[in-house]
Amino acid sequence: MKDEDKLRCTELLSTLELELIKRIPNAIESSKLTEQVYCMQIVYFGSDSEGDRVPYLQLPKVSARDEFINEHGEKAPHYIWCPDEVEAPEQSFDIQLEDAPLRALCARLYNILDRYSVAPLRQMLVKLSRNLNELDWTHTSVVTEDFVVYPADYSHEIGYHELMRDSIPTQRLDLLRNKKMLLED
Repeated sequence: MKDEDKLRCTELLSTLELELIKRIPNAIESSKLTEQVYCMQIVYFGSDSEGDRVPYLQLPKVSARDEFINEHGEKAPHYIWCPDEVEAPEQSFDIQLEDAPLRALCARLYNILDRYSVAPLRQMLVKLSRNLNELDWTHTSVVTEDFVVYPADYSHEIGYHELMRDSIPTQRLDLLRNKKMLLED
């Protein structure tokens, strides 16, 4: 990445991170979820996608997790955590974060990322997810005790396993592992 692009990309990512850390808890609180959720996936897109590509939130429902466990047994963790498996409206809540300023910010950011890679965005979202995993979500939403936050890569450049491992505190991963909710590495 050219130095000028790298500097501009870093500035835009910093601005986006600050916007998301403010907006996400507010968006969850104002959404008035009607069912319990077990995770929040921050969905982002690659340069192969079209449109404004503003990240959005996908919050899978506990009822979907229970259904996957009953239907798939020991293979259920894949269905529980893979963003593509929980995108139907009856399986998860989607919360859009977009407005004109955020669309413009993401357009400027992707103008740079499209020429290089979405890796800097992914790294920022991993960091953001780590910070969001430190929040007490029980005040803003109906969440499970094992609720986690991680990025969901809809460019399919990187698997959800790696994003979860990089975003979720070890203690919480151990809790999920003990509950047999993770596929073994």
